[in-house]
Amino acid sequence: MATLDELIRAFRRAENAVPVAERAAEAKVRAAREARTAARLALAEGIVTAWHEGTSQAEIARQTGYSREQVRRILRAAGVEPG
Repeated sequence: MATLDELIRAFRRAENAVPVAERAAEAKVRAAREARTAARLALAEGIVTAWHEGTSQAEIARQTGYSREQVRRILRAAGVEPG
């Protein structure tokens, strides 16, 4: 059986590990959000490129899972007026 001193040390180690784990988790979430933003911007650029290459708005919507209105918004944000 562990001594009281050993149990106290184990508890303090465990207690000190919590903020370290929280900071690591926050960093992972931040990195994942940044990656998501970068991927969303790249997808928007790809949508504009596909539109210029002749892919229909309906086909872009089907492939991306976005609504046709969302595709229109993305194109308009890039200065393209879908017709």
